[in-house]
Amino acid sequence: MRSSYALLVAAAFAAAVGCVIPLDPPRDCGDGYVDELAGEECEPSLVGSMVGYCAADEVPAPGACDRDTCTFDRDACTRCGNGVLDPGEACDPADMSQPPCPIDGAARCRSDCTVDLSSCPRTCRDGVVDVDQGEECDFGPVTDVTDKGAPIYIDCRDLNPPTWRPYGSGHSSKCIGCKWDRSTCFYCGNARLESLDIVDGGLFKDKDQMHAAEPEVCDGDIAPDPLALSAFCQDRCDAGGALVACEYTCSDKCDAFLEPEGDDLGCCTPRGAQCPYYEDGQIFKGGQPCCGFDDKGDLPSDPCVVSFDANKNQILRTCP
Repeated sequence: MRSSYALLVAAAFAAAVGCVIPLDPPRDCGDGYVDELAGEECEPSLVGSMVGYCAADEVPAPGACDRDTCTFDRDACTRCGNGVLDPGEACDPADMSQPPCPIDGAARCRSDCTVDLSSCPRTCRDGVVDVDQGEECDFGPVTDVTDKGAPIYIDCRDLNPPTWRPYGSGHSSKCIGCKWDRSTCFYCGNARLESLDIVDGGLFKDKDQMHAAEPEVCDGDIAPDPLALSAFCQDRCDAGGALVACEYTCSDKCDAFLEPEGDDLGCCTPRGAQCPYYEDGQIFKGGQPCCGFDDKGDLPSDPCVVSFDANKNQILRTCP
């Protein structure tokens, strides 16, 4: 009887005030008030509401307080922003001193404790590759460039040489003056022979300028230096001083001839050299067939090229 009476009194009181007191209040996340009865732990706009959830040397990271539920993410605690330069941080936004620019001025510390150099004067060794200023690389004040401890190698064939002749081989791993170091780049492998143009000091002339290059005697499948090849083939072909060619392998630096694999010497008289045949096609004693001709096959009566040298006033017969 008493309980029925109490309910009637409560109903009459509620009707009198015109409202009903909710027993399970809903969350109103974002209203600037931490409603603990509604299960809220923090408010995104109240920095003070997030104090106490992180360790003493940590601070809440941006977004630590969920904007939808107003609950705190314990995994969002970080040392970045605690005012101390911790290991792995380039700066700390809570530190009152601004990080310096590489050369002059002050940079900005980002919220992730990395340095923003966008406001710094653009210059070499500032850590930013300024292509419009002709920079090819920029790793700050270092020359040995690494990526996670492993050296970085740039293929020289991807670099612009100081001449119209392209690089053929080599790698660069040093950034000097914001340019890739080209001292380890070579012309060997570019299918051009840097030998006939070499002058004193190891230079070759290109577009009225002198450029450094190692003398080459061969390079890929192009015709080698005939005099250098003949010197290599003399003993192998028993040439007796006559101009001769033979099989060879080009060294990795294009500066020497190496013994080829196999037993075929391939001795022959190179193009333009004195004809090794009599007019009836018989080869001279000790001579080598013209390169490309088989001395055992059928040859024309005179397989060589006949021309007239006006300076010497004589007829010349040379290998074609």
